[in-house]
Amino acid sequence: MRQPLLTGIFSFQNMNNNELDRLYGGNSFIKKTMEPACNFDGSCGTAEEAGRVCRNKESILRDVFQRAKSLGTWIEVEPLVREMIGNGQENDVFVAKDGLSVIKLNNFGLLPKAATSLAGFVHRLISHNKLFPEDAYTIIGFALNSGNEPCVVLRQPYIKAERYATDEEIDGFLEEHGYTVDMDDIWFDGTYEISDVKPTNVLLDQKGNLHFIDAVVNEVSFKIDMINKISIKHYRKQKTKG
Repeated sequence: MRQPLLTGIFSFQNMNNNELDRLYGGNSFIKKTMEPACNFDGSCGTAEEAGRVCRNKESILRDVFQRAKSLGTWIEVEPLVREMIGNGQENDVFVAKDGLSVIKLNNFGLLPKAATSLAGFVHRLISHNKLFPEDAYTIIGFALNSGNEPCVVLRQPYIKAERYATDEEIDGFLEEHGYTVDMDDIWFDGTYEISDVKPTNVLLDQKGNLHFIDAVVNEVSFKIDMINKISIKHYRKQKTKG
């Protein structure tokens, strides 16, 4: 079996530079493209109080893609890939030309329309990388997908799989590492929540190891922190109006 899942509490505000550098592939221009979108200062309450336009998903992504084009992180994907091997709600998935990685064009499909920051998206990727380092994501740029949607381009190691994992294998692995499942099929251990662990998102490699290539991972204290920030700003906004 591969190494046990890692645990530990962290938040976007205190992520160390190593975690972000690994996600950004050490590319300072990727960091400059993403960083302004990864804060809470543009939330509706704060923006309205300061007389600014309220931020939402559309405006955040528009700003990100404009920075990508000005900073040179907007890329052409076709020279990097060999063939498409799948697509879903979030990702178009390709095998890279070197055969060593897969390229995913993520359209931010899970990001709520009312989102005021990309902190949750970045935190989700870093949580995945911490729990599943052998299947870690790297952001390599920004591009259009097959539906002409602007996307973030992710690279992930290519897994030589024997087959998809079974439900029984997935359940056994997570239970072995201290996770419990709730009625919504979300696995949790008090620190992390892992969802979307259906067999087509988990591969079994030639050595019998499981690879969670497309699970959704959230760190619980970060979600609570985000809810608290939104609630406090909503309260202040209502108090001001009153």
